[in-house]
Amino acid sequence: MMTIAELRQLVMQWDLHDSVEQMEATSQYQAMLDRLEWFGSTEWANYLPARDPKHSRNYLFRLAQWVGNVESEENRKLLLEFALRVGFLSHEDLCSLYHSALAGPITRWIVELERFTLDDPLFSERLEEEVHHRTWYCPITDSMDINEFYHVNHIVGVRHRPSFTLLKMLDRPANDGEDAMSRVITNVKRFIEDPNGRGTAPPLKRIVLLEDFVGSGTQAAGALEWALKNLEVPVLFVPLVICAPGMDKLSELDNQRLKISPMLKLETCDLLGPKRNGAEGIPKAELLEELAENTFKQLAGENHNDENLAPHTPFGFQKTGSYFVSYSNAPNNTLPMIHHVSVAGDWWPLFPRSARL
Repeated sequence: MMTIAELRQLVMQWDLHDSVEQMEATSQYQAMLDRLEWFGSTEWANYLPARDPKHSRNYLFRLAQWVGNVESEENRKLLLEFALRVGFLSHEDLCSLYHSALAGPITRWIVELERFTLDDPLFSERLEEEVHHRTWYCPITDSMDINEFYHVNHIVGVRHRPSFTLLKMLDRPANDGEDAMSRVITNVKRFIEDPNGRGTAPPLKRIVLLEDFVGSGTQAAGALEWALKNLEVPVLFVPLVICAPGMDKLSELDNQRLKISPMLKLETCDLLGPKRNGAEGIPKAELLEELAENTFKQLAGENHNDENLAPHTPFGFQKTGSYFVSYSNAPNNTLPMIHHVSVAGDWWPLFPRSARL
């Protein structure tokens, strides 16, 4: 296991070697390490899964371990460079996206649905009513912190939010002969008609589904299909970050009541592996892809052969090939060599993932 002191010594040696080779002083690797150390002590210090006692909250400590996973000097340099390419979405970044989602695509969608015009003297009041009291905001999965979205945007008037309180709301006695799924659908429709349970709030007219990160689109597609099949209201889906494969999959959903408006889209050139499809990507993309494939058995274990089980593939779930991390977790569509906590193998992650399974 490499230590911070050993990493610093390596960086000095690399720069010294380059200085001799180029006949002039250079400090490119020290500059990389300095930037990583600064980010590691500021935004990246708040990575939630690293708070678990099994891991170190010290980013530089994890970086040294991560670089030490490989033996060759070139691969160690490659990992140090790649560490600066990992996209990190901080808590502040997400809060800004919550604001932007409501002020941007959500508000525009509601204006379009209601056919509001700016010359309406009651435009602001009517828009406020529709945005805050006639729209139901729900997440696709629990990785999207819907409560924070409500709080940041001061949305009130909708009693149930998609958490255990939603499950409790759905768990009502069934009518005679009604199966469990019919009961769920019936109770969702009842909630849309009476969102505060007292008959004093206006019915909800539309649903906005949100998700912090969409990789392959598998989970999101299923949730959207269910909503469109069982509920008769317009649906807007706002992924805060979506990968190109996920956008392609969701684009196949053909329904006039559905609109998809992502905040940030990772194009094919922003990915690694087969989904990059030869597009010009980040510097040394081919070398990184080769490293991901060559180290997969090391981190996954020699007996791993099931793409449905973590860590799935060298490029994550569905071979998406993202290198994105948020402050709350690393998606399983991100390269396992960034996040996988090895059990069967021998690998130290840079941003250890809190796995579901």
